[in-house]
Amino acid sequence: MYTVPSEATIGSQIAINLQVVDDLEQTSSSVTYTISVVSEGAPTISVTGNTTANLKRRATGSVELNISAPDGHNELIVTDGDDNAVASIASSEIADPSSYTFEFTVPDNAMVDGTYVLNFNASDNAGQTTMTAGVFTITVLAFDAPTIAFKNLENEGDTAYSAASSPTITFVVSKDDLVSFYELSVAKEVNEGTPEVSVVDISSETGPEIVYTFNVPEEFLDEVTYTFFLDDEFDEATDQITISANIWTENGDAYVIDAFDLNGTAVQRIRGEINEDINLVASNPYYLTAGQVEIDGGATVNIEAGTTVYAEPGRECRGSRLERNASGRRPRSVLRNNEVL
Repeated sequence: MYTVPSEATIGSQIAINLQVVDDLEQTSSSVTYTISVVSEGAPTISVTGNTTANLKRRATGSVELNISAPDGHNELIVTDGDDNAVASIASSEIADPSSYTFEFTVPDNAMVDGTYVLNFNASDNAGQTTMTAGVFTITVLAFDAPTIAFKNLENEGDTAYSAASSPTITFVVSKDDLVSFYELSVAKEVNEGTPEVSVVDISSETGPEIVYTFNVPEEFLDEVTYTFFLDDEFDEATDQITISANIWTENGDAYVIDAFDLNGTAVQRIRGEINEDINLVASNPYYLTAGQVEIDGGATVNIEAGTTVYAEPGRECRGSRLERNASGRRPRSVLRNNEVL
């Protein structure tokens, strides 16, 4: 009996020479027997369980496969829908080809709301591959969008902070378990001016709370709007939340007048809400700092004749009573960017 060796190539021929030897060690003439090597059949592969799944990027899943290779199983080849290689698994790693479970992870570059396809082919020891691939189709779902909310503040709420302080705000946040936080964006808008945007790296944060510390400027600011939103590593962003912050002077007074260097000119800086009668004298130039200087509670500001008052563009002095040219004959001068008002 003769067994065709497993390494024989499909389509090749094996020649066997036969002779008979008797007891006297005499040999007969030889006879040649030729064997043509044929395949027992190409390998086949099929998906035996579910052929579809709905999964997010980075999610894991599995596919149940049945592999048949009459000429000996050699390799499992997995490609995606664009024929990119996903995996190559040798027969030595597959204990039972007739019931094999292939595990996978949906890649980051899979298109959301599109499909990610896995094609399965097998090769045998005769160099043949499956004629029809096993196909598994994944519908790619979006990650859950991150969220952000104030823990102890209402949206659009007014909050008072001291100037030159470093208060903290606690946010309650959420994200998809499969992704990481990326950045917290903070837009600071002073008196409806152009927002200044800063970005905080929060990639190491996991939630459910994030504490943010911000620096309140030293200057008195009548109103600052802080707008917050965060995004994850896939640029999924939260809705914006804001607070309107009333910033008070560092000593807690309603207003303050102190010495200030205005581009080399010594002036008296006025900040805050004036809630009592005060006098501005001609011997001291004054500077209205950022924000609105308010005169409140029936207070009167007496401006001596010849008094110079500087102000930033867009700033104003408003209130209950402002006495101009209270005494004397010289007109007072109010300058804004070195222009007389």
